[in-house]
Amino acid sequence: MKQKKVKVRAALDDSGAIDFEVDGVKAKHARLKLDKDSGAHSIDFDLHDQTGKNLQFKTADPVWAGDNVPCPPAPGQNSTQLSVGACDAKTLTLVNANSGEPREVRYQLNFVAADGSAAECDPIFDNGGGNAA
Repeated sequence: MKQKKVKVRAALDDSGAIDFEVDGVKAKHARLKLDKDSGAHSIDFDLHDQTGKNLQFKTADPVWAGDNVPCPPAPGQNSTQLSVGACDAKTLTLVNANSGEPREVRYQLNFVAADGSAAECDPIFDNGGGNAA
């Protein structure tokens, strides 16, 4: 299985809201492309919190996802392509099957701050699809 590390950077914007970047790209424009017939991928999302809010992955419910749906996806795991491999406060490992028909997998990473407030980051996977590997 192919491995990929992705840096998720959280910082405060000028208004004090949390702004996310995925590998240096604003989250709403971030698209991780998986090539056709490249098989399953294990993706480690490493949180780099620069907000001062002590953000962590919401370990009990770290990701919501859906195949070919609008952003953000509905609550829950509604994708046939993604599964959670592991999750702790600073790292989430997702397994993306990248199988079957090509599709967009819209997903939302869920975080919680020390004060209990929630924050979300919603990038996209471009799955090329192909045979399950």
